[in-house]
Amino acid sequence: AERFSGRNYGAARAIAFQDTRILENRTDQPNVLPEIEARFLGKPNEVLGGRWSLEASALGLQRFGGDQDMNRTVLTGGWQRRVITGFGLVNTLDITARADAYSTRDRDLADSATGISGSANRGRGTVRGHFLTSYPVVKAMEKMQAVIEPIVALTMSPNIGERFDSIPNEDSQDIQIDTSNLFEPDRFPGYDRIEDRSRITYGVRNGLYG
Repeated sequence: AERFSGRNYGAARAIAFQDTRILENRTDQPNVLPEIEARFLGKPNEVLGGRWSLEASALGLQRFGGDQDMNRTVLTGGWQRRVITGFGLVNTLDITARADAYSTRDRDLADSATGISGSANRGRGTVRGHFLTSYPVVKAMEKMQAVIEPIVALTMSPNIGERFDSIPNEDSQDIQIDTSNLFEPDRFPGYDRIEDRSRITYGVRNGLYG
């Protein structure tokens, strides 16, 4: 079930999987019981010339046969402001704060290391600042436009390191860095892993538009 309401969005899901292969052991695909997400977005220029955002997510993964189960809750608040200078420099500032809570049973980690409990509860919090600036230059032609855009991003985040390595990784295992997420503040596809520390990303984006 999902709902769209203006700038806001909500969804709730329950998903179960059945392996149709014959004479195969059951795969490690968990049942999703449940997944709930809600996203709220403020009006442009509503707070300090920018826009606020709030996102909440809850997930329960259940496996059979004593394999790892996990419950996770994530709450993220953010603020974004975009400023275009008179000479064409495009600047975007994002500030986000996030809090996570995990509860894990029958942990995979406990099978391979003695003395580690099979159940664990863990919390995690982080703050991030992300500043993106670019200078798009446009050349108009008869039937298309050519755009050259130097772009630089500065991302500032604390070093969380190995303090949270006991948090399971269910949704951030397949990491791809490409043109769609290169300048994003966090390039992990899910919630379970967070890209920490500070970095600078720079490049040039080119395009021909008809």
